[in-house]
Amino acid sequence: AALLGGAAGQEEQEDMLNEEEMTGTYPLDAAVLAYKDDILKELKKYGKEQYIFLYLAVVQQESGGNGTDIFQCSESLGKEPGTLSVKEAIAQGVKYLSDLLDKAEVTVPDDIAKIKIALQAYNFGEGFIGFVKEYGGNWSQQIVNLYAYRHSNGVKNQPPRDEQLGMWKYGDQYYTQHVLRYYYIDEGASDDNGSVQG
Repeated sequence: AALLGGAAGQEEQEDMLNEEEMTGTYPLDAAVLAYKDDILKELKKYGKEQYIFLYLAVVQQESGGNGTDIFQCSESLGKEPGTLSVKEAIAQGVKYLSDLLDKAEVTVPDDIAKIKIALQAYNFGEGFIGFVKEYGGNWSQQIVNLYAYRHSNGVKNQPPRDEQLGMWKYGDQYYTQHVLRYYYIDEGASDDNGSVQG
């Protein structure tokens, strides 16, 4: 545990947070909500309309709805950061996140445990999903930190980046919390049987 950093007590505290309390604590900006219809249209191609608020939360975290590459996903196409048009960014962001949700076996919008795996993979890259499976299949801050440690080659972030993004110089180790604070789970999306209406 010492390898993963001295914030173990803090991590345990974060892990113990009620996941429902973690979600939807911050509102989405008007600039993000303005893309809702365009993103929804793209989601229909993948049968993921019920996840609209998750995709909007990712846009909120990635760009706040500013610039053209609103999903900050140009690198997932091997392109330079921020080089996609809004239309290209929506197409690629929706395709990439939909693929990650499938690979993480997310089946309902309130499966926060599996959504966390897909979200961290959105930030770290798809390899994170296989890494989690190797370590028992459940997301934990410790697994996130270990993955970042290995991919940073032990290089640490300097203050204040370490507090914002985590100890290791690789991605955002707090990405799931950063996105989920904007994720409003639409309880109205389920009928009485608990199945999601598309």
